[in-house]
Amino acid sequence: MTGSFGAVHSVEMRCVGSTPARQFTLAPTPGLETAGFGLAIAAPRRHRVGDPPAHDVLFVGAPAGPGHVLAVTPGGTSDITPHVVNTTALGSALAVGRFRASDGTIELLLAAGSTSGTVVVMHGDPRASRAMEPLGCFMPMQSEPGFGLALTTADLDGDGSDEIVVGGGADAGGRVDAVHVYATAQATSPTNCNATWPEMLTVHCSDVGDRGVTCTNLASGFGSALSAGDLDGDGRDEVLVGAHFATVDGVTHAGAVYVLSSSGTGAALTLTTGAVLRDQAPEADVELGRDLRVALIGRREEPIVAAPGALAVRVFFCSGLAGDRPGATGLSAECR
Repeated sequence: MTGSFGAVHSVEMRCVGSTPARQFTLAPTPGLETAGFGLAIAAPRRHRVGDPPAHDVLFVGAPAGPGHVLAVTPGGTSDITPHVVNTTALGSALAVGRFRASDGTIELLLAAGSTSGTVVVMHGDPRASRAMEPLGCFMPMQSEPGFGLALTTADLDGDGSDEIVVGGGADAGGRVDAVHVYATAQATSPTNCNATWPEMLTVHCSDVGDRGVTCTNLASGFGSALSAGDLDGDGRDEVLVGAHFATVDGVTHAGAVYVLSSSGTGAALTLTTGAVLRDQAPEADVELGRDLRVALIGRREEPIVAAPGALAVRVFFCSGLAGDRPGATGLSAECR
């Protein structure tokens, strides 16, 4: 799926590799032609082979001005934009998760602009009569202008329910690079945002000497791109964090992706750097990690990482985690 830029304002979906190829373009509803339609898109992910089919829905953000979010299902397109006070650019980042897997509903995270950044959480089933409704919204405990620059959800403790992961990448404007993890308990108000949503932990960028990766002066972009998946098959998702301005082997803006592994549960949950994805021969301004996704390829989840300075996308079939190395149990000698 690709978002829109320029004057087209559309989302294209293509089935690649089939014969014949299938493609269609989703155009914005009237009134959203200039609202940045397609600058953010999200869909439920199918976690592993054997999981039931994911919800047939695509969420599309149109964040210009106050912002809008649309849900696209086989039954049609509907505007599900919630009313949230004191926010702009609603839908500038999107992510889908499952907090209550047993009831057949999904949760949608929406980033919104404000003085300190805001994340709105919606809940429901866009395919059925249970419409998507606001569940809560929250801001960081301390002012953090980059808060909500990236969003994802991840099952970090293996209980089948996702946690909320929010990024904010540092830049020349002084944004602090950080990744925040939140429990999926309900906030006190669905429309008036506050800082009472339970934050579990915060991770900042750190140098990884044995991989030659340096976070230079809190300007690595750490947290400006996020994704999650169970790369090593241990039943817990890893969080992948882009740091596209990181220095690698002394090469500026080569970029890297941090793979954060979890341990513990509840208040004892921790995230540590389990691996770092980088180019074997880094080049300046490649900005590896500017965007990233985890996708099911064959029977494994694999990182797919943008390297815009090289006009390339990298697929890392071996993350370096204990269960995701050449020769690991269940893998070929070539590491898939």
